[in-house]
Amino acid sequence: MAVFRQELVRLVQGDREGLHPEALDTATDYDDWETDDEFLVWLWGALYPGEAVPVKGP
Repeated sequence: MAVFRQELVRLVQGDREGLHPEALDTATDYDDWETDDEFLVWLWGALYPGEAVPVKGP
């Protein structure tokens, strides 16, 4: 689970290197999300309620 969380943080922060180009697009097709980022923010909130969405550092 720790690795999953680390990878999700990486994706939420915008680092999509190594991710299949269609992976997020496929996931977002199943609901009303307009962007990959919108989907990832929703997923973060669903999995870690009450925790701030990670942002990319300076």
